Amino acid sequence: IKAGAAAANDVDHTASGHGNFINNTVASSCLYAQQLVAEAAIHIEQQAGGVGLYIDQGGNHNAILIDTESTSQAGLKIDGCTFGAYIKQDMDDGYAIYAIRDQAEAGTYALASFICDNTADGNHTIYIKNDGTGAGLYIDQFGNGMGVNINSDGIGKAFYLHNSGANYAMELHQTINSTCAYIHNDGTSQGLYLQQDGAGVGLYVDQNGDGKGIYID
Repeated sequence: IKAGAAAANDVDHTASGHGNFINNTVASSCLYAQQLVAEAAIHIEQQAGGVGLYIDQGGNHNAILIDTESTSQAGLKIDGCTFGAYIKQDMDDGYAIYAIRDQAEAGTYALASFICDNTADGNHTIYIKNDGTGAGLYIDQFGNGMGVNINSDGIGKAFYLHNSGANYAMELHQTINSTCAYIHNDGTSQGLYLQQDGAGVGLYVDQNGDGKGIYID
């Protein structure tokens, strides 16, 4: 089908069944669209309440595969929406989102970015809810950089832990010969402030080694 000034193949579908059915039994593409001008190769306009594009992938392969050579545009972009993307994993031994970069990246972009630019937005940028027994957030840091780096310029707390369970709010475990926790304060306030409102000990040191329990220089 070669398109000219008007539509090449108009389908007026007013009955039940498929408006256009293609049955392919050979090892080639069932539908191929080549666009040589700066317009959408395939345009779907859905004005009713149904799904705009429905894919029923029964074979063991990708339902959608995008091979893009663009250097300044996203391979997949969702714009002008209330809910951007929803992914539900209901099959075992898989994942919902997997992002990988295997190159010596010298650019300015992180592998994944979550950006909230509106100063009046009071919701969380990232929310994690874990009802299982695994870690809610697990970082396996093998490189020489920091596992977690928080750069806070606001007036709120840079790091806040609220524990209502029956275990520690924070535990630091060190297995190498270096400092387990280091606090560096260049300001005029306290380097470490402890407020104990309960009946327990404010600061408890269990020193089992030969060194000093507390050393003040």
